[in-house]
Amino acid sequence: MGHEHQRTDRDKHVEFNCKKLKGYSDALARARKALPQFKDHQLCLFADYSKKFQFPAVHYTMSVAYGSPAQYWWMKSDTEYDVDSIMSYSSFQHANEKCAEGGHPEECPLRRWKVPGDKSQGIAYIDDAEKPSPGDVRWVRTNYPYQGPHIDSVENAGIQDENEEASDEDFDRTPYIERGKVTGEDPKFLGKLDRQRAKQVEEEKAARDVASAAI
Repeated sequence: MGHEHQRTDRDKHVEFNCKKLKGYSDALARARKALPQFKDHQLCLFADYSKKFQFPAVHYTMSVAYGSPAQYWWMKSDTEYDVDSIMSYSSFQHANEKCAEGGHPEECPLRRWKVPGDKSQGIAYIDDAEKPSPGDVRWVRTNYPYQGPHIDSVENAGIQDENEEASDEDFDRTPYIERGKVTGEDPKFLGKLDRQRAKQVEEEKAARDVASAAI
């Protein structure tokens, strides 16, 4: 999962003010001193600059992907923006003292619209997420489908040989089909991959048991 507030369509759903990040003035001063031709907006928009001058805007740069962008739901514009996601920063992260005092959402670097899609109704705080949102749960279920107790071991997965192809009766293909719709991967390949992982888990467990018995 990637951070929700780094989606390319972020500004359509929340408001980000880089200048409200803690340490903005000091970081800008360091940048101007090191690079006389430095433009202020570069500190906020380019991860390389914000990282170079030790400024937390690097955590808000849009389009930053961890791994292959095609694998991340948050990179796709056809999915609903989830301001309640556990992967979204709150208004208080990397915030200045005025924001932390409360009652001043306009002093915070990241804030939500009171009415989604209607900026005229003003802004509000984004609270710290205490648990995964329904959207987070859907993402995990889609990309890491639970296969049930039959993959807890190689025996339960119906695999006698690592090259053996399981039959349709050996496992439920539905989660793989749903995941394949999102990732574009072959459901049959995904199923085989999970069974190979189950085999590896079983082998690692057996090796730990042998090591423990030898102590």
